[in-house]
Amino acid sequence: MNQGPLSFDPATLVVTRGDTVQWNWSIGIHTVTSGTGFADPNVGALFDAPLDSANEFSYVFFDTVGAYPYHCIPHQLDGMTGTIVVTGDTTDVTQIGLLFSPANVNIRQGDTVRWTWNDGPHTVTSGTGFADPNVGALFDAPLDSANITFLYTFTDTLGTYPYHCIPHQLEGMNGTVTVEANPFTGVAGPDFPVDPLEKESTWSDLKALFR
Repeated sequence: MNQGPLSFDPATLVVTRGDTVQWNWSIGIHTVTSGTGFADPNVGALFDAPLDSANEFSYVFFDTVGAYPYHCIPHQLDGMTGTIVVTGDTTDVTQIGLLFSPANVNIRQGDTVRWTWNDGPHTVTSGTGFADPNVGALFDAPLDSANITFLYTFTDTLGTYPYHCIPHQLEGMNGTVTVEANPFTGVAGPDFPVDPLEKESTWSDLKALFR
């Protein structure tokens, strides 16, 4: 991530959860501050670091999948803002005969499961089967020669989600997706001051001018 005179380049960056974003300084006195700006009640809650001749900044996005806006405190009204979009991982499940392989997968909230067809007509249908009153409520997709893949992103409540193939459920063609919590929060890189007093003395005067 590069810093222009009054911009971040690129303004929007897409990363995978766990990737590190490095902001590189080029000119002037700036900050890299999470949030949309002055009116954001959570401004700086995720990160708030100087970006100047003495400080570059890196941040590891272990956080929940989503969009994370940020800005430069003294230049936010000049449009010096950006967004980091954090995406999840993709887990593959393959249809082999009358089986899903692997049948049971564990993912994290915000991850995607991709089912891939191999042969025969099948479906990927949420629920335990015929008797489930919520069968197909979450997803219900064909998996066949005309629909080789089906992807679903699990942004829903944590837990275990059973699914099955409608025409072959009695043959045991079923599986589960267990959605687990994201265990990490973001971690600042080595250039980020870890001592709150050091942080305050580094750029508190600058921030006070613009808040």
